[in-house]
Amino acid sequence: MTRWTLGLALAIGGLLRFEYLRELSASPFGRHLFLDAGWFSETAAAIASGHPITGPEALFRPPLYPYFLAMLLWFGGAEVLVPRLVQFALGLVQGWMIYRIALRTHGVLVGRIAGVLAFTFGMFIYFEAELLTATLATFLGTAAVFLLLEGRDSRFPAKAAASGVLFGLAGLAHGTLLVGALGAALWVSRRFGRGAAMLFVAAVLLCPGGVAVRNLVLHGEAIPVGGQGGINFYIGNSITADGKSALAPGAAEAEISIEKERYRDTMQAAARLHAERILGRELTVREVDRFWYSKTFEWISMHPRDTAALWMRKLVYVWNGSEIGNNRDFRDQAGRFTPILRFFLLQFSVLLPFALYGMIRGGGRRREQGLLAILLLTHTVVLVAFFVCSRFRLPMIPWLIPFGAAGLVAFLRDLRAGAGSPVRVAAASVALTALFLGTNARVLEAVGMNEILVAKDAPFHRSNLANLYRREGDFDAAIGEYEAAIAYGVSDPRMHLNLANCLAQTGRSSAAREHYRTVLELSPGYEAVVRCDLGVLSAREGDWESALREFRRSLAADPDHELSLVNQAATYLTAGRFEEAIVSYRRLVQGGIGEPAFVRSRLGLAYLEAGLLEEAEWESLEALRMDSGQIVAVVTLGKVYARQGRTEAAERMWEKARQLAPGAPAVEQAIRDARGG
Repeated sequence: MTRWTLGLALAIGGLLRFEYLRELSASPFGRHLFLDAGWFSETAAAIASGHPITGPEALFRPPLYPYFLAMLLWFGGAEVLVPRLVQFALGLVQGWMIYRIALRTHGVLVGRIAGVLAFTFGMFIYFEAELLTATLATFLGTAAVFLLLEGRDSRFPAKAAASGVLFGLAGLAHGTLLVGALGAALWVSRRFGRGAAMLFVAAVLLCPGGVAVRNLVLHGEAIPVGGQGGINFYIGNSITADGKSALAPGAAEAEISIEKERYRDTMQAAARLHAERILGRELTVREVDRFWYSKTFEWISMHPRDTAALWMRKLVYVWNGSEIGNNRDFRDQAGRFTPILRFFLLQFSVLLPFALYGMIRGGGRRREQGLLAILLLTHTVVLVAFFVCSRFRLPMIPWLIPFGAAGLVAFLRDLRAGAGSPVRVAAASVALTALFLGTNARVLEAVGMNEILVAKDAPFHRSNLANLYRREGDFDAAIGEYEAAIAYGVSDPRMHLNLANCLAQTGRSSAAREHYRTVLELSPGYEAVVRCDLGVLSAREGDWESALREFRRSLAADPDHELSLVNQAATYLTAGRFEEAIVSYRRLVQGGIGEPAFVRSRLGLAYLEAGLLEEAEWESLEALRMDSGQIVAVVTLGKVYARQGRTEAAERMWEKARQLAPGAPAVEQAIRDARGG
């Protein structure tokens, strides 16, 4: 690649990344992390702080990406911009490696064009801005292929070993790439002999083997990559599978059962909850994984025709020009937030026909191209076996771009060579046109071959966006998105519950109650959650009796429901039922429920209002010992000291209260009341 071509491609690639990041940063998707990205971010933060997650959740997903993010957090802090910029840098390096790969497989001209395509390919840029495994896995897979194709000299053994290690690392980012490594081993064996292939395979297994040993020592299970293969296999092959949606069975129910102090992996929780209920016992991670594989193979054996039809549909999903979203609706995002994404979404629909044309027309070095062909084949098989989306198809794009560039060159040469032969020009044009039509999603849908563009997950994409608006406090925007999601006809209790909470926040109580009732109709398992929310709604309206009645109903459904216990105690206190408030707060203290300093400060206030000054003083001092910023405990102590005639001590508390909350009307009123007797 000439210097000016490289410089121009780098500049354009950098500008595209800058523009996309600018547009994304102004959107809810750029301001917040959610679903898988939220899990990766929080898991990485836990690792960086020295307190990694433990238990089944730690073994569910491939481990490399959280540790990669943790390293970036350790160096660059919690700012999400740092990993995005690092991944942009990886993307640019990857562009250069794709140029070198194409140079080896097809020659100089094709290499230059492939480099330009790689630097500017939009879906690379899209995923580089996401905190997901796709970019790291794709980069490592590309680097592994780059080393294999560069290793034809005397240093090939070292390069083959390094390539194997990179394939192994890629598998620790995205487990399916290990299948591609097996295909690469076959190529190495035919190209360089069995010895080289054995060295390559040993290198591939090195990192996954090390992870298996680590997991055996730390967690008691020798899991080399992760335990999510079984549930993903079921999602892609079952009576409800459409080949491109990634919704775990029982996710709504799992949402109730998991802890809420941080984002939890709902898919992992749902997979475990369902498997343990069916088998009637606690399961290890490997047992849960085997359960879902067994359940899937059972369905496949009983429905061979449906399975064959589903696999053919997934094959079309892989080899068509449409970008299939997983956690987000690409087209909706492009239309509302990031206009440049519209251009990105078109690129593969152009690249793919030219790549197929390049494969048909041939040219270049067939042996080197064989490696790319094997990798494309193995990755296609993996996608068809599980399910298809752009995120999982991304690792095969670097192997496809050289063929795309070759197809463009071959087509232009056919046109030029056929300048004196209209038949040859017509044949080339017809062939390329057929490839464009045959890989176009709208054409395939129009002739009834597939429903590629039908978004089964559309309501969940809208719901995800609503969750982000809700996180920002924009309840009106969230309500609009939840209502749009529900309008699709999906009966998901979580959508109605979230909509009801937003309606309650904006004072639309009757509409909120209607959706709370809908939740109970759809899923009685939400009884404790819904009754708690109804209690909060009644308390907000000042209807203490109704609020307490709902909290009691919530606790009847789940005696350990923490929010109901905390809100019940707060309602007793606010309603002036101080003895009952004391009993409730003491239960919270004894059970370790709620934030300890907060609970003790409220217990101290309840004691004060009940006239038990010594108890109020003791609890308030305990609250301040745990958290010196508990303003309620400070004010309570001030009142206690004022009632006891300890004027100087009371004044110290008033001064501290004013420091904690300068000019706060409630604090000033409390001081005036205490001083006035």
